[in-house]
Amino acid sequence: MSDSDEDGTINHSEFTKLKLRLINEFRDNTKIIKKIWKYVNKHIDDTEERNDIINVCKGLDFIPLLLCNYNGSLSKKDKYIYDILKKLEENYNISLSIFMPFSIGEKAKDYYENLQKLGSILHQRQTFSQAISQLDRDRMNFSIKTLSTVSLLSENVQHHVYDPRFLLRMFCTMLEPGTDLNCKAFISSNCLAYLFSATSLEDEDLRGLGYVCLQRFFAHSNNLTSDKFETKRLVQQLIRLFKESVTSVNQKVPHIISYFFAKASNELYDPTSAVFSRIANCVISSPTISFTQPIQFYTMLESCPADKPNVETEWMLELLSVSIIESEDFHILERIGGFKACLSLYSSDISTIPVRKHILILINNIISNYECSLILISRYNIHAWIIQVIVNDKTSNWECCFLSRIYFKICSSFKNYIQEEKNKEKAEISNEKMLYLSQSLKFVGPIILERFKHAFSQQLNSLKDGSAKLDNSKPEQLEELLNENWVN
Repeated sequence: MSDSDEDGTINHSEFTKLKLRLINEFRDNTKIIKKIWKYVNKHIDDTEERNDIINVCKGLDFIPLLLCNYNGSLSKKDKYIYDILKKLEENYNISLSIFMPFSIGEKAKDYYENLQKLGSILHQRQTFSQAISQLDRDRMNFSIKTLSTVSLLSENVQHHVYDPRFLLRMFCTMLEPGTDLNCKAFISSNCLAYLFSATSLEDEDLRGLGYVCLQRFFAHSNNLTSDKFETKRLVQQLIRLFKESVTSVNQKVPHIISYFFAKASNELYDPTSAVFSRIANCVISSPTISFTQPIQFYTMLESCPADKPNVETEWMLELLSVSIIESEDFHILERIGGFKACLSLYSSDISTIPVRKHILILINNIISNYECSLILISRYNIHAWIIQVIVNDKTSNWECCFLSRIYFKICSSFKNYIQEEKNKEKAEISNEKMLYLSQSLKFVGPIILERFKHAFSQQLNSLKDGSAKLDNSKPEQLEELLNENWVN
């Protein structure tokens, strides 16, 4: 809504001014987008301003302007844009269908310029497969791994994680009956893997969308008109296996299980994969997979074929190193004897650097969970295992530092646990047991500290900018912690 004054100048509405500011901003436009977000939320019930917003949004320039600034991530700017689009659709009755499937980011400018030139009737929309091709495969892979731990990531890292709200709703639209989506493109872009991972989300609505999309993809792949590829039946069987293994409506699947299916979907798509035959055999021979005791995992963990040594072991360890997020995931690994197998495998003759790296990452992730950290101390005597490994002459400097930092975290967790128990009216653990565990942990401390100091100095000397590249935990911190009295 605008009118002309006698001198020929144009008085733009407030919302139009915000749009023009966004067009003319060539630097960081997050602040302007935030103002648009506030304005849209503020004037939902204001008739005059509401009509102005609707009139501006009905044009073919404002929505594309937002989409060209949108990257589908969890950054602040992208969250604002997503909320603006959602609010416009739900509260202002603005139809976004003429812009679907969305093209996002800088590369979308030419596409939307063509839309504005030709109009919505003459403009040829991109296919769903073309929209899928816009997704960055590496970003998708990273988003799958961090889907349930986004809150732990720094703001800078969240720029690289796709927003599950955006992806799942986009997939849900793409997989509606009768669409032209290419199954191969969907799988190769890690989209099917993402759907499996989404079944472990805490948010019930998003998790439900994940299940809906899985069912729609399964139905779409069964259509006679859908594309064909040589492993299509195996991928369908994988989805069927997952479906038969789910025991309740909208079940929250353990991360260790959902990530297995996510990785398996990519392996089954590629017949040249080193673990293709193992995954295919697992899918074909198993009517269901127990979500609480998946014995198939142990088989792959302990597998060592002569022609491909450690291939399946490394594949499984990589899976475990990123999927042990909650205590339930660790308990599942325990039930199949997987954690004991990992500890034994570390010092075995067949272990390789990748194997040891994944095992250390796995242990580090486990002790990040408070409950699991205490289990490692009391049930597995993890500190005794650490010193057994760290005194071995074959243990490298980076392993010594990694093991020492794991020990530092374990001691910190135990110290915090003791303090919390003291604050309770009825302590769940006796002073005698506290004292015993404390002495047991501290007994190995001096040896670990000595090895930590030596390995740390060696690493520091080998790096030009050691302070920037090494972990924050240093030998001095461990020494200070060991000198404290944890029990009294």
